[in-house]
Amino acid sequence: MAHNQKDHERFLEEYSRHADAIFRYCLLRVGKREEAYDVTQETFFRAWRYIADGKNVESFRPFFYKTAKNVIIDFFRRKKLISLEYILQEGGGALLEHDALSLNGEDAIIAREAIDFINHLEKTYKDPVILRYVEGMSVQEIAETLNESENVISVRIHRGIKKIKEKYQ
Repeated sequence: MAHNQKDHERFLEEYSRHADAIFRYCLLRVGKREEAYDVTQETFFRAWRYIADGKNVESFRPFFYKTAKNVIIDFFRRKKLISLEYILQEGGGALLEHDALSLNGEDAIIAREAIDFINHLEKTYKDPVILRYVEGMSVQEIAETLNESENVISVRIHRGIKKIKEKYQ
């Protein structure tokens, strides 16, 4: 089934609503602005292709994040890298830190601390915490995005925040 004008308009509306947040998510995951732009572009290209193929999307926000997550996985596979954690350990967050340094005063301090918090979380907790507190997604949306139950996501968020508090108190 081909797409129609209504599908096109709805997609553009949802793209406008979520593009900046998806870019931030991609930037946090890949660490470099140029690569994040590429990953974001591929995310929306795949999302549009899915809709153009006549498939229905109930809720665009989790759909876009799930698509971005899959594009990021493909991105790292293509680069033949072991994992995001390896990149961060080897300094992959440096560009993020550089961006934080371009901020002034208290904003820069908060940005650097947030990057440090995220970099030190285990992957199990990192995605749910980023999606909840950086992207402002609901537990239900995160569960849908990560293909987990809402209970599992709630526990991971709680434990992730607890780990951050333990580390930085």
